[in-house]
Amino acid sequence: MRLQTELGIAYHGGGEPAAHWGVLTDSFAYAQQKAETFGMRACGRLISNGVLRDDKIDWIIANINYMMVSFDGLPSIQAAQRKTASGHDSSRLVRK
Repeated sequence: MRLQTELGIAYHGGGEPAAHWGVLTDSFAYAQQKAETFGMRACGRLISNGVLRDDKIDWIIANINYMMVSFDGLPSIQAAQRKTASGHDSSRLVRK
């Protein structure tokens, strides 16, 4: 029997997980604490629209193990299907 060494926590679906930043970071800190209690490590997975401030990107790089970015293809398609909250084209921000 192999012991589990990771506690997986995934953030996805139902909208943009990073829109509720405090919930994301607080729940991941809680998962890290619980994992440590059992001699495990927390393994974070995130699916995002990729429209993130640099400080959030830095946190994700430091804490999340796997990330997938939702992107609808060519910039023109992305622009038509996934606008920012202010109604602008998100393709430039995601490609950054």
